[in-house]
Amino acid sequence: MVTQRDSALVFPLCWMLDQVDCKSVKHPMEINLGDERFADDFTPFMDGCMCYACKYHTKAYIHHLVRTKELLASVLLMCHNLAHYIMFFKVLRSATMAGVYEDWKAAIVKISFNN
Repeated sequence: MVTQRDSALVFPLCWMLDQVDCKSVKHPMEINLGDERFADDFTPFMDGCMCYACKYHTKAYIHHLVRTKELLASVLLMCHNLAHYIMFFKVLRSATMAGVYEDWKAAIVKISFNN
């Protein structure tokens, strides 16, 4: 599970293929908050994410919680990851209903796996 790896899901959530996130060359699927590069990163996991963890906490704070093995790290990561999955499935439904599922899927695969 993503949370057990001390990671946050950050893949793009867009179904309009002309959105900036969908034009990226490569975008990571997840970030590991135990990584030292987040020690001084005072931004949320994802810009625009409205989950509790992103609204009220930073990557640096979660990094600190992960490094000190605080239970709150897993709680906040789970909050974000569940919210991200819920939004992903909303976007997937929207793309399907709009009839652009195959294009959306191709864009996500291209961004995520640099194919």
